[in-house]
Amino acid sequence: MRIQVNVKRSLEAKRIVPVKLSLSQKFNAAVYVFLGTIFSFVTIGFPASFILKFSRQGDLSAALVLLLVFVAPGLYIIYGLVRDNKFIEARGGVDTSRNVQAMVSALKKRYQTNLVYEGGRMISYYKRSTFWRFSFRIIILFDLERVYINVSRFNQNDIKSFVHAPFSERLAQSILEDFQKELRQPGY
Repeated sequence: MRIQVNVKRSLEAKRIVPVKLSLSQKFNAAVYVFLGTIFSFVTIGFPASFILKFSRQGDLSAALVLLLVFVAPGLYIIYGLVRDNKFIEARGGVDTSRNVQAMVSALKKRYQTNLVYEGGRMISYYKRSTFWRFSFRIIILFDLERVYINVSRFNQNDIKSFVHAPFSERLAQSILEDFQKELRQPGY
């Protein structure tokens, strides 16, 4: 899902702050929060009574299985909701213009594309979903020597995936490593 980002407010909040969302984008965001809340309550609240029941009866193996099967994914979902739209900060850049050049170069090498959109202090890249893969959006903001990156994944209906949050953060870290390698190249 492509959005317009308020760069100044996003840098202050260290979270993506959109300029204006369309009605369908607002609806998708509401569905995302609603589903995440329902899934987290179901996966944590529902088995809690059974876990207490089994632990009181002394059947700790059943309580442990319920804990692993239901509560761990519920905490995973809550983690995804809490980390949603937050930037990962990286220091060690040079200045804004050279950081932008290095990041564009790193993204072009990584994704073999020229479809990296840059504008002043922001770069965005969007890859559409296929039948087998979720789409993803990369938003990178630059503030002097600091670089802020956010990666979000979406299903085919442009509803964000709270399940992919740790994988998106790992992808962001990997992109930042590529960026640091690019900065070490001669010419930056």
